[in-house]
Amino acid sequence: MKLKFKALMLLAGGIMMQAASAQSQRKAPAYPLITHNPYFSIWSTTDELTGSSTKHWTGADQSLLGLISVDGTIYRFLGKESETFKTILPASDEKAYVVK
Repeated sequence: MKLKFKALMLLAGGIMMQAASAQSQRKAPAYPLITHNPYFSIWSTTDELTGSSTKHWTGADQSLLGLISVDGTIYRFLGKESETFKTILPASDEKAYVVK
């Protein structure tokens, strides 16, 4: 009887340890950064603030960019760095257009 009880307790302890381990690996799908009302809130979808751009609760991009200057050096602490693109055909606001 004692052997069965010890085996059962050992099995129960192992199951509890596994459940605790699984819970510690969970993470939230998103973290609220700004919540004004239920229709306007901005969320971070990664564990690092610089890992991705911030999003609206619907999933649409609602980008925020946070910069801080320390001893004359500027550091980004919030938001993903924006992508830059090279203009192939300039629009009229980028280059004068001559009509003949």
